[in-house]
Amino acid sequence: MILKTFYLLFTLLFSIHSFAQNTIKFNEEVKDFGNISEGMMATNEFEFKNEGKTPIIIANVQASCGCTTPTYTQDPVMPGATGRITAVFNSQGRPGAFNKSITVTSNAEPATITLYLKGTVIPGNAPVASVSKIQILARTLELGPIALGQKTVKTLVFKNTGDAPLNILNVYSACNCISYKNLSPGLENGINGTLQFTVNPTKMGPFTEIVSIYSDDKQQPETKLVIRAEVIDGNTSIMKEKPKSPFN
Repeated sequence: MILKTFYLLFTLLFSIHSFAQNTIKFNEEVKDFGNISEGMMATNEFEFKNEGKTPIIIANVQASCGCTTPTYTQDPVMPGATGRITAVFNSQGRPGAFNKSITVTSNAEPATITLYLKGTVIPGNAPVASVSKIQILARTLELGPIALGQKTVKTLVFKNTGDAPLNILNVYSACNCISYKNLSPGLENGINGTLQFTVNPTKMGPFTEIVSIYSDDKQQPETKLVIRAEVIDGNTSIMKEKPKSPFN
């Protein structure tokens, strides 16, 4: 009887684990705008990735008040693909601090996630200090197979969503196998810029490196980036099929 009960419990736990195959992962769950001018439509895209094995379907997205309008990816998001929840907060007539929630319901694990827009609305007749804000359009750079001892170049796209020029101050990684070049110094508001990374791994096998990007964004001075690759022998057939251009 005890063995039978144990078997049933084990089977139930295994079944629950098997069904929870579509895992949803957001690049951020809180967007802090800092100080904004009254009347500004504070907009943010919350990007998510399907890290599971079955399609993710967003069933509902509900804002906490009528001043916040959400839109979202309507089509099923396949494994490995990304989707977006776009939220817009109308600050007109709403001076002071705000913290608006957006509840996302899907068939993923977890089934419900709450996202937040926060900040402070400065009345229309009060001055607002100019600030720079960095937005990384992809938090992971996938290099695929790369040859041991061969430098690989990859570009990262970022955007200045603030109203003051954005500057990259430094880029740091624990290994000495990654260098960078900022191709967009003093990036103006609303413009996309690029960072160019050169990767030169020192051993074969799976390669994962966390890179810290430091900017003059006072709200988010450090941004994390993950660089992944599979380092293989340069004489393999996989590398022979790889395009010669270092850019994807």
